[in-house]
Amino acid sequence: MNVQRICKIAIIITGLFLTCNSLYAQTGNTGIGTYTPGSTLTVNGSFAATYKNITATTYTLVASDYYLAWNGSSAGTVTLPAAISGSGNFSGRVYHIKNTSTSSALTIVANGSELMDDQSGPGVASITLPAGFYGMFISKGATSGVTWEVAIVGSSVTAFANNWTPYTGTLVNPFTGSTGASGLATGISVTVPAKGWYFFRCGVTINSDCNDYFFYINGIGDVWRSYCGSATAVIFIPRDQNRVLYFATPGTYTVLAGKTNGVIPAGYNIGNPAFYLDFVKFQN
Repeated sequence: MNVQRICKIAIIITGLFLTCNSLYAQTGNTGIGTYTPGSTLTVNGSFAATYKNITATTYTLVASDYYLAWNGSSAGTVTLPAAISGSGNFSGRVYHIKNTSTSSALTIVANGSELMDDQSGPGVASITLPAGFYGMFISKGATSGVTWEVAIVGSSVTAFANNWTPYTGTLVNPFTGSTGASGLATGISVTVPAKGWYFFRCGVTINSDCNDYFFYINGIGDVWRSYCGSATAVIFIPRDQNRVLYFATPGTYTVLAGKTNGVIPAGYNIGNPAFYLDFVKFQN
């Protein structure tokens, strides 16, 4: 048997071997690092995808993105890609986004008139990730309306007491009017990143004749309230209070104030520590 004939036989045998392997791989499942894949794609080993760290105040995600860490020094916005109809539709595409800044808020917005499904109703145009929070977003494959699903929103800080989020804005004295009223402006608000149950704590020192004073979020509940307990000027107690409140929809909520009569406090926010209001999520 000459060398040429031996080479031909070797090539034929190799071809048959590769064909058999190809047929085995074409049974419906593909394996990486395994000869017996039990799923459409089985990876028996580590997996890597694109990691990107940015500081820009605005950014639009692209097809090559996967995990985005945002570390801006002021409020930022990340826009999800616009839906595509027909060829190129990216149903099932996943993006992971984390706000790694120390104190800046990051808003995730859907493209144009598109919406995100956060299970709070018909869909929302945006959600906010406070510092330390993470979100996972999955394309639903729809080309209009609710095109993205908010799969997860959570904090990387797992310790309950270490994950407090403070109010934003500049506090003003809402109790200077000569009549009792509610809906008084305080100059502050809170940004709730996801629906769920939140633990609020608030403290303020007020010295006043008989009156009832309160801070609240309209449609949600009180965050602080104290009632008249003396006919003469006193420091209102309890100064430090806690509340458990439920938010069905994420977003920014204005903190309002009220009082029951026209008495004006002789002293407002006079204690130590000064006014504070912060909150932490503890249950979905």
